[in-house]
Amino acid sequence: MGLSSLPLSAVILLFVFIDLASAGAQTADDSMEDLWAFDETPAMIRITDPASCSNSIMSPGIVVVRGVADDDLSGVKKVEGFSHTYPFNDQYDFVMATPVQADWSSWSIPVEIHETATRILVRVTDNAGNENWDEVIIDIQEMKQKHDSRDSSRAVAFVEPSFTAAAYNLDGFYEFYDKYKDVDFGEDVTGDLHLMTADIPAAPDKAYFEPILKRVKDFLPAEVKTPIIGDTDVHDGFVFRNDGSNAYEALFLLHNEYVTQQEYDNLRSFVSNGGKVVYLDGNLFYGEVSYDKTYCTATLIKGHNWEFDGKVVKRSVSERYFDENREFLGSNYMINSLGDPVYFTNNPFNYTHFEENYVTNPNAKILHDYGLTIGDGYEADDWHRNATIATYELAYGKGKNIVLGIYAQNESDNPAFLDFFEKVVLMRALGIEHKVEAGDREYSIFWKMESGSVSQVAADSVLAKLTLDIDRRENVSDVLQISLPKELIDVSDLPIESNGSNIDADQDSESITMPLPNQRQETNAMQARMNQLVVTTFNGKDIVLDRMGVDHLSTEYERIIEIPLSKDVSTVEIYGAYVAPEFGLPEILFILSAACIACSLGFTMIYTARIRAPGRL
Repeated sequence: MGLSSLPLSAVILLFVFIDLASAGAQTADDSMEDLWAFDETPAMIRITDPASCSNSIMSPGIVVVRGVADDDLSGVKKVEGFSHTYPFNDQYDFVMATPVQADWSSWSIPVEIHETATRILVRVTDNAGNENWDEVIIDIQEMKQKHDSRDSSRAVAFVEPSFTAAAYNLDGFYEFYDKYKDVDFGEDVTGDLHLMTADIPAAPDKAYFEPILKRVKDFLPAEVKTPIIGDTDVHDGFVFRNDGSNAYEALFLLHNEYVTQQEYDNLRSFVSNGGKVVYLDGNLFYGEVSYDKTYCTATLIKGHNWEFDGKVVKRSVSERYFDENREFLGSNYMINSLGDPVYFTNNPFNYTHFEENYVTNPNAKILHDYGLTIGDGYEADDWHRNATIATYELAYGKGKNIVLGIYAQNESDNPAFLDFFEKVVLMRALGIEHKVEAGDREYSIFWKMESGSVSQVAADSVLAKLTLDIDRRENVSDVLQISLPKELIDVSDLPIESNGSNIDADQDSESITMPLPNQRQETNAMQARMNQLVVTTFNGKDIVLDRMGVDHLSTEYERIIEIPLSKDVSTVEIYGAYVAPEFGLPEILFILSAACIACSLGFTMIYTARIRAPGRL
């Protein structure tokens, strides 16, 4: 039936109804747009697969990216995405994703993963026009290096502080700490709980520790792998092989302020198994977090004066693992202000106060005490004046922790610090340990060289010398770097010095005879040994007294020296004022005094040096 068959009144009513309906729809649209105008909050968007924390993608190709989105006000209008490599050309070639649900609460989009580092970038737009983004970076080469390093014969790893980076991230823990800093114990906080969960950065900054990483690489042979892993990898047990053994010889930690319980347990197991961990910064293991691998987030559980049960935040302890840190780590964080008058009088590289740990375990072996001094106007605990800030070593199980005690990343561009780090820390972490028996005690020395190895070390307390036998693999010049405990061998503080000398021996001789010098020469030579180590190298032909060419660095505990070696040197002798344990300095001075008296009376003393040539017994 057409309109022509309807009564005129009906036709008029129909058009009136249509006009009213259209006006109502327009009014509804206008009202919706008016409502959207008040929506200034971007929609939520999150890539759930692949996550930045995932190590699952090991080859290039097309992958389907999945995620979620939500907007409580105007609703989600669209989700777009694309991928790119580096360097980025600033071309944002977004393509539309596919909604799995009509409201875009879940979505997917195919993107290409390249052989080099690939960023996946997605964008959500709500009906009010607000935009938000999320990103994931997939680095296949880095993942391969991490996986390959676990199966290599020798590898060390730097642990990037992923959970700490999350805590300091935008909309992270520290925004909550600042906003609620005036809350007292006993008060519950139920607002801004989203700030208790923080995103782990997709592309954390690694440049700040690059000079330290380079020094480690330079210290090691070229074939040793040095990957950068993260807190998330330690949490997942990536530091162990499938059989439970350690995958790395040593780990280097930075500002690892926040850890999961699983990461903390894995680090203790790693050291207990025989591993070594070097802690470059202070303020370690201060807070406990949980880790969501799907969303790549960290959520505060306890520490930094707060605790969170998922519903309520309340005041709590400052250092979450205080007792555990004292036992395992050997120190705790010294709570004070960065502006407090804190100084260090024994400071070989001019370090400035930042965040430090003070020694709390009596079994810690102090390698270098920085001489903490606190000035007037100090606002923290007064007992800090008696605390010890030091670089130290603490045995744990079959392994050990080496803690610098300071905030070393601030010194990463300081050549004096890097030298200290290499000679004091790396020697003990990555150098080869050799046990030396002297009397009823055993001492550890550490050495490093490229062309051979120290096969034997003999201590002679009568002649106050150490004899090192060296097996050479390559016939090249080299440098022997060695750390010597001062309890084993050292010098005194007498100020007199003496020039070195060269003595030739017969090429076919296995020993030479040296008449004792006159009294004045002997006195000068002995006094030289009082304030410097004297190094003698043998190559089967020449005996070279070389003190001036020996580089060294001295701490309270040990002396680290560098000895140039010609290509055929097979034996090194190191003379000091004493060698433990039978004769101390007074006894040696007595023997030498007697020798000099004998010389003055006309007697002749003979010193015979056994020279071992390469290939000879």
